[in-house]
Amino acid sequence: MHRPAGAACSLGAPCCKLSLLSNRAPRYLVLRLVGHSTIPQMNFFKPAARLLRKPFYKVANRLSRISRERARFYVKAIRARATDPGARVLIFAQGRSGTTVLESLVCSTGLFVPNDEPLIGLGRGAQWPTAYVKGFSRDPTRQGPGGNFICHVKPDHLDTYRARSGLAPADINAFVQSLVRDRWHVLHVHRGDLIRQVLSEIVGQASGYWHKRDDRPEMLTVHVDRDDLHARIRYNKAMRAREQEILAKIPHLSLVYERDLLDPASHERTVDAVLNHIGLTRARPVSTELRKINTRPLTEIVENYEEFSGWVEELELGGLLAPDAKSR
Repeated sequence: MHRPAGAACSLGAPCCKLSLLSNRAPRYLVLRLVGHSTIPQMNFFKPAARLLRKPFYKVANRLSRISRERARFYVKAIRARATDPGARVLIFAQGRSGTTVLESLVCSTGLFVPNDEPLIGLGRGAQWPTAYVKGFSRDPTRQGPGGNFICHVKPDHLDTYRARSGLAPADINAFVQSLVRDRWHVLHVHRGDLIRQVLSEIVGQASGYWHKRDDRPEMLTVHVDRDDLHARIRYNKAMRAREQEILAKIPHLSLVYERDLLDPASHERTVDAVLNHIGLTRARPVSTELRKINTRPLTEIVENYEEFSGWVEELELGGLLAPDAKSR
């Protein structure tokens, strides 16, 4: 459709029109470029307008879909009740603590389906993370038999991740407390070896992947920066203190990565403890396809190990570098 020369759209602009898009959820106004010009002398812009219009439509449609999905979960959250059927489980822990392997093991019982991290991806820009997670848990496609639901949320998802998306940090304590009031079960995973935890973050960022599902040997090495190492350790220590303050106020099951998840021989015992805490029982063996990424001694992973070990001593964590801890 072409307008007469000089004609303006409802916004007063000669080269655009306002399109109202709606689909089940709230309506969204999207400014849509039209691939033509009303000024004859500027017709050479038409090919460029057509090229620009297509990616604009794709972005607008994606943003509209994301907004509709979030709105759908918000609506479900409004309808949520503490008496909803099924067990709702929150795995709450820092990154590289074994949250994914724990969720995988619990889901292998057939009582749950994996949901990973709802506040990553589509949920990363959720304005109201508590309502979003509650609504997410009420989606039938996310639930196991009887309405059981499990996911894991890291404190970072409510703090630094939101800041990167231009959103204000959420109150971590209020988030957890709200779920507990709705009868959610909280599992907390703690990793005793803070050096291995931080190094796992560094290796993950260097390799570009965070989970391993095969037995191929890992040969990646990393060069550790002193200031970066100290900053990560300080942040993790501060976050651990915040976690303990929050957990002291709520019922929860505390797990230790090295004791409960590192050795496959401990997996059935760990899952039984989790299900007992929730009030469920399993009817089949547990398993996971996930494999530990870093099984080599630190001396083989860290290129500048001599410097690295000195910096760890500065942090008063040298005990984690003992010979029997190098290959943990």
